[in-house]
Amino acid sequence: MTDFTEGLSPDYARTAKGVRAAIRAEDKTVSEKRGVYMNSKTAFIYEQGGVPKYVLARTASGLTFHSLVMYANGEVAKFTKERLGGVRLQKGCFNILAPDAFDLKDFAELIRISARQDFQPVIDHYARMAKRKKPASKR
Repeated sequence: MTDFTEGLSPDYARTAKGVRAAIRAEDKTVSEKRGVYMNSKTAFIYEQGGVPKYVLARTASGLTFHSLVMYANGEVAKFTKERLGGVRLQKGCFNILAPDAFDLKDFAELIRISARQDFQPVIDHYARMAKRKKPASKR
């Protein structure tokens, strides 16, 4: 984790550690791996069924959290909007703008709610998409 938090303020580093701990404690269906996600070369990816369920990634100024559960489920999105402070919310992700205002207990509750949702339809959707992709033709 040292290279992930290198260059982050102590508040952001503590927040990253707390986010990782909450995910591992509250959603036993995911496995954690390091990787690249979207534009971030430094990310913790939490997969279920081979699909990234959650992603914690570095941004130029701090941290971003992606959730396919939040993207696919209105109840989870509503909880996020109503309860999480210190974030800039988008449809399936949020940037943590103020780590001192970001409550890790509320985040842990978000993960508990997310873990209760049926993620299989999302996994099935990505499986169907993968089958539709055509292999590149040889030139």
